Amino acid sequence: MVPPVNPRSSVVMARRTSSEPPRPTRLDTPAMTAPRPRLAPLRSSNRERAIDLLFLAPTLVLLGGFLFYPLIYGIVLSLHDTKGFDLAGFVGLDHYAHAIFGDAVFHGALLNTALFTAAAVVLQTGLGLVLAVLVADVQRGRTLLRLAFFVPFVLA
Repeated sequence: MVPPVNPRSSVVMARRTSSEPPRPTRLDTPAMTAPRPRLAPLRSSNRERAIDLLFLAPTLVLLGGFLFYPLIYGIVLSLHDTKGFDLAGFVGLDHYAHAIFGDAVFHGALLNTALFTAAAVVLQTGLGLVLAVLVADVQRGRTLLRLAFFVPFVLA
């Protein structure tokens, strides 16, 4: 049996099986909603863009002076043989090849770095997990424990 249709709207009255009031069901939801007005895309004039770049200029100068220049100069130094602060000659990737394939000190330093990193990650994660489990069950003194944990982070 087809439910009754209200001729004035596109709402169908659902059939009641109990004493609850009828609930309308929409048949054509897209037709019932009004179209939204489109917002104009954000446009800025060339003058506004120039002002934006003017505000960014001090930051870009500082980044160039303290980040990009040392980075590029370090790469240049690594590709040259040096005598003090003077560049003696271009050696290319020979320094890297010597470090990777023939320097025992470099291999020892690389091993020490890997072991230190692995131990620090495992111990810090494990200790943090153990402390979190212990603190989660504490009922008395919870505020004092939270204070002891967070004060170093706030003060640092």
